[in-house]
Amino acid sequence: MSLISNKNIFANMLVEAFTSQLNTSVNEGADSNSIIENLCEKLTNAIVYFAESAEINTNDILDPGCVATSSYGIGIYSSIESGSGKGKIISNNRDQLMGDLVKAYKKSKNNSLVDNPTSIIENLSIDISNAIKKFLLQCTVTTEVKTFGGTPVVGYITPAGTPITSISLPITALGTGKLL
Repeated sequence: MSLISNKNIFANMLVEAFTSQLNTSVNEGADSNSIIENLCEKLTNAIVYFAESAEINTNDILDPGCVATSSYGIGIYSSIESGSGKGKIISNNRDQLMGDLVKAYKKSKNNSLVDNPTSIIENLSIDISNAIKKFLLQCTVTTEVKTFGGTPVVGYITPAGTPITSISLPITALGTGKLL
């Protein structure tokens, strides 16, 4: 699914996280640390869900000069080879995200005893934003790209043993990367 199609689910998860903790604090008189832990767990679930629901679409170009290999040797692409594929985001640091969110809320709680409400909200917003950015920058992106083939390749890539022009075949390649 795409992020756009999941934005309402994400929004509903956020609303549920906050309203359930509000209800818990009002109806059950839960202590603030328990509320913070439960809220951050639900926020973490929502953020991870939203990030991992992203659909990665990629269009890739192999520039002239890229190396092609075969069991007979290597060849060089003499013109552009293109490919496309899909991928996904994998979160590697769910626990760190939750820990950073808990720290942000506890810091806000402690600051509420001495700061004015405006600075508390501003600082909490910054800390939450930083936690989410840190989480996203540590996620892994995996993709599978298929090239179309038919591109001229020059080099020792045939059993003849002499450098001749061949044609590339369609291939599937896997890749991993990071969000920037």
